[in-house]
Amino acid sequence: MTRANPGDQVLVESGTYYETIDVDRALELRGIDTGGGMPVVCGNGSGSLFTLSGAGISLDGFVVNGSGVTVLSDRNVISNNTIIGGDILLTVRSGGNSICDNVLEGGNITIVFGTVMTVRGNILLNGSIALYRSYDLTVRDNLIAGGGLTLVNVADGAFFNNTISDIPDVCAVDLRLPFCYIITGNVVMDCGGCSGRIGSPILEA
Repeated sequence: MTRANPGDQVLVESGTYYETIDVDRALELRGIDTGGGMPVVCGNGSGSLFTLSGAGISLDGFVVNGSGVTVLSDRNVISNNTIIGGDILLTVRSGGNSICDNVLEGGNITIVFGTVMTVRGNILLNGSIALYRSYDLTVRDNLIAGGGLTLVNVADGAFFNNTISDIPDVCAVDLRLPFCYIITGNVVMDCGGCSGRIGSPILEA
């Protein structure tokens, strides 16, 4: 991958890889099932296995086991990955990133200082989606089981058709200082003694 030029597609075949990867240029990294399942990148539970430090990167089709993915740049697409025991973290100012159709087992999606972001179609098992000091976000069609949705200082966001379930001790949605947002069509089940459909922004029976 060190020899790849910006704009190249890098195909990774089935196998288990023990390494950490810093992607510093616009590449399409695509995992390919060549008969042994999707490629697995393994870590030790600390840090991130993938760090996207260049802009315009696509990360698609990997099993990330033991750590997660950190995004430090703009206009990246993280899609169709399975992340076990790790998070997807965007904790520096960035824009135009999309996080779509991933499965996270025991991990969270956290965005801080994000703009023009899309979080769509992800499945989080025992994890949460948390957004801080961000604006112009679309969060839709996600399934969050065993975690919740946290919005702190979020403006101009649209949050719809998400399903949140299985949090017996706390409420599913934590809203703090949001401004100019739409929350509609979300379903809450078995969370902190409340269930139903979250409108905009009150809970409707």
